[in-house]
Amino acid sequence: MVKEQEAKIQFHDLYKFRSVWMGLAILWIIYYHFPHDFITNPLLLKLQLYGYAGVDMFLFASGIGCYYSLSKDNNPLGFMKRRLKRILPSYWFFLIMWSVLKLVLNQVDLKVILGNFLGVQYFSSAGIAFNWYIGLLFVFYILAPVLFELVKNAATSLKYVMLTVLMILFTVPFIGDQGLLIAFSRLPIFFIGMCFGKAGVSRENVSTKGAALITAAGIFGAVVLYIVDRYFYSYIWKTGLAWYVFMFIAPFLCLLISCVSDFVSKVKPGKAILSVLEFFGKYSFELFMAHLYVIDLRAFLLKKGYLPMGFGPGGLL
Repeated sequence: MVKEQEAKIQFHDLYKFRSVWMGLAILWIIYYHFPHDFITNPLLLKLQLYGYAGVDMFLFASGIGCYYSLSKDNNPLGFMKRRLKRILPSYWFFLIMWSVLKLVLNQVDLKVILGNFLGVQYFSSAGIAFNWYIGLLFVFYILAPVLFELVKNAATSLKYVMLTVLMILFTVPFIGDQGLLIAFSRLPIFFIGMCFGKAGVSRENVSTKGAALITAAGIFGAVVLYIVDRYFYSYIWKTGLAWYVFMFIAPFLCLLISCVSDFVSKVKPGKAILSVLEFFGKYSFELFMAHLYVIDLRAFLLKKGYLPMGFGPGGLL
């Protein structure tokens, strides 16, 4: 009986590898923006095509982290202060350099720069934004205390399902507007992350049934992704299928990474690899900002004729 009890794995145990998830996620995103011309292997090209899923991994991990944070102190202002203290210094640092580039190219004015500094520019039709992800984070952080209460008070599996469906319904009005859908179609995975966060805070065990459901969801998502990619590719971006499907895949993928990480951590080479990924994960937001800046720096250098056409990364998330 004791050995059986010790063998049980808690969700909380799996979350100790969240930095590894985020390290792999940021590498995947950077790979997604890597020049396509340099990659010829079909499997590597397909892996690159789905690199935007790194954002879903980020948001799943962020949902877990937000639930943990709010479970310790659910004061909305205190929560927002902690979150902004984490991201604003890096964001503003790279935003200053980005603004200089855009001012030189005469692509922004002070109004646009202010909108970016406040994190609302992406939702404005006036001028360009540094990136949509930052504005979305601010929106999700505002919503997080409300979502926390919903998740905390959910007592049955049916309520979790109903709430997740509600999160999906909230995103439906954005279908047809790819610019906004790319952001708000990620609300369900952020919410699901908060649900998993509750399981971690509650020290719930990973039951055989739970593991089977997570695995089944991951397989279901992968099958749907394959079908829409093969037969309905022209619709996946307009309808958000490219992003919605990862609400099923991302949790399975992240928890699978935890299981693999736990296994490889028992050998010395594995520990070394994990320490590198954890480092990337710890500074994943800074790396994310830096690689966005490099993309715009490349555009600047192309505009000035300092780089040959086709050199450097680019793409959507």
